[in-house]
Amino acid sequence: MQIQNKKWKNYLILTIISFVFILFFDIVPRFYSAISLISNVITEKDKISKEAESEKSEKDLLAENRFLKSEMKNTLSGYDGKGNISSVISMLDSIANLSDVKITSIKPQKTYKKDNLVLQPIEINIMTKYEMAYNYICFLEKASKVVLIKDLNIKSKERCKDSLSVKTGIEVYLNL
Repeated sequence: MQIQNKKWKNYLILTIISFVFILFFDIVPRFYSAISLISNVITEKDKISKEAESEKSEKDLLAENRFLKSEMKNTLSGYDGKGNISSVISMLDSIANLSDVKITSIKPQKTYKKDNLVLQPIEINIMTKYEMAYNYICFLEKASKVVLIKDLNIKSKERCKDSLSVKTGIEVYLNL
């Protein structure tokens, strides 16, 4: 198509240039703005999903923490508080049999609480030889319950040189 009139030809060229100008300076920036908005929406969606995952993991960790706290509380409060130390006495007796020691007396004292732990002080008197007393103390330290040795007195009997009288003050953690 050829335009014979120069005036209409100029109008057509001017219209095309105006369209390209409008396209370049108005439509392209809007298109760029739309693309940047879409990318921002996608980025925000990813951030929201990551926050939701971290929130979920935080909730899981809080639930696990509550579970562990309750388990710890159950473990630490497992002692019934009735003063029943039969398990401790049987433990002491089995350690005495294991180390070949003769227990002459066991004197449990009043239990008390220290930092949410129940402690049972006990005074134990034994008669034995030195090596066996040493073994008994070592076995006490490695007992199934946590045992704290507070006091240890050793006396030898004059009439029987091979026999020692050992007085031991211990504290047993009843709820550990």
